Amino acid sequence: MSGTKIKVSDDFLLKVADKCGSSPTVRQCCTAFAEVLAENPIVPSIEDINAIGCAWFKFFDPDMDDPQHKSFRDGMLRALDLFQRRMFLSPEPEVPQELSKLFWEPGFTRNAELHNVQIVGAFRRGQRSK
Repeated sequence: MSGTKIKVSDDFLLKVADKCGSSPTVRQCCTAFAEVLAENPIVPSIEDINAIGCAWFKFFDPDMDDPQHKSFRDGMLRALDLFQRRMFLSPEPEVPQELSKLFWEPGFTRNAELHNVQIVGAFRRGQRSK
């Protein structure tokens, strides 16, 4: 992409400066990072594509009579936002097999899925506190 001008927004630079301090080096590093991403875009893996599709499907409700109906565009924006955030987050640690004994079967109650998510969340909070 030599010859292509890379723009790093002032808003982005301010957020980085809040975390790292403000200096010409910070601006150069942010610009270099953006340049590398522009030249080598991160392509979603099959798992990422599946997660994007699931995020879109959960958000998008094709029932036009529903007052909470979300548009196709809103669903895609939410799904792409999820991918953008996942690009730089480290993967969550694997959940040990023993933890699955605490999970409720789907259909056990209306809140079985929420219960299972909360169990995993509590496990991960415990891992981070070590």
